[in-house]
Amino acid sequence: MYTKIKVLLFGILIITYPLNAQSDTKSIANSFYNFWLSSEYYNGIIRGKTPFELAPMKISPIQIFFPKGSNVIFWGSLQEGMTGKFTIIDSLSIEFTLYNSEKARIEKAADNKLSLIFQHDTMSFVSLPPKYYMKDGLTSFINDNFVTGTYSQESLSDKIIEFTQNGDLHGIDNFNHFSISLWGIGTPEFDTIILRNSNTGYYRRYCWERDGDILLLYELDLVNQDNPTPDELSKCKTGKLFCKLKRNK
Repeated sequence: MYTKIKVLLFGILIITYPLNAQSDTKSIANSFYNFWLSSEYYNGIIRGKTPFELAPMKISPIQIFFPKGSNVIFWGSLQEGMTGKFTIIDSLSIEFTLYNSEKARIEKAADNKLSLIFQHDTMSFVSLPPKYYMKDGLTSFINDNFVTGTYSQESLSDKIIEFTQNGDLHGIDNFNHFSISLWGIGTPEFDTIILRNSNTGYYRRYCWERDGDILLLYELDLVNQDNPTPDELSKCKTGKLFCKLKRNK
C-alpha cells in the first residue's frame, strides 16, 4: 500500500512511515540503508550547478531513502514523493510497485551505486555520505554545497554570520532560520532563499548568488511572499543588495 506525499516548497519533506521490523526471512544488504541521490543530479551539484540550473530535473526521480530497520522505501522527485513497502528478491535487489501499478526494481551495485529499473528506463543513484542519512538529507547536502559555514559581512568585519547544515541561521538581525528553494510552483525557478524568524513567523525571500567565497543576497520586491509572480522573480539579482558575505577560512 502506497501513500502519495506532496513535498513542501523549498525542498522540505514531510514523511510519515511505519518503522516495522522486517517480517521477511530474507534481508537486504546493510548498505541499502542510505540516502541515495540521482547520479545526474549529484554530479551537477558537485560541479557547482545550482538548484535553479538543475530545475529541469524536478519531475524525475531524484532521491531514495531507506529508513533503518524497516521494509519501507521513500522515493520521489523534487515535487512529490511516495512511500511504500518493498519486496526482497535477494540481498542486493528489491522490487516495489509504483503509483500506476507498474513494478520497479532496485539493484545494488558493487561500486556503491543503485540502479532504479523501470519498464522502459534505468536510472543510476549514488549514496550520500553517512551524515546525510536522514529524511531531509537532500536539503542538508544542498546547504553544505552552497551556504553552510561562517561569514563576515563586508561592512561589519567583526560580526560573524553562520549558516548551519540543518538550516539554522545566526548573526542576521530578525532571522534565525533559512531554506534554499529547490524548485517552484507555477513560476520560473530562480536561486532564491527564505530567511525566517521561527519565533514570530516573519520571513522574507531573497535571491542568492555564490562567487567563490562570496555569498550575495539580493532583495526582491514582492507583493506576496508566498506567491511571487514570474515578473517579480525575473528581477532576481537586479534588486537592492541585502548583504555581501565573505566565507571565513
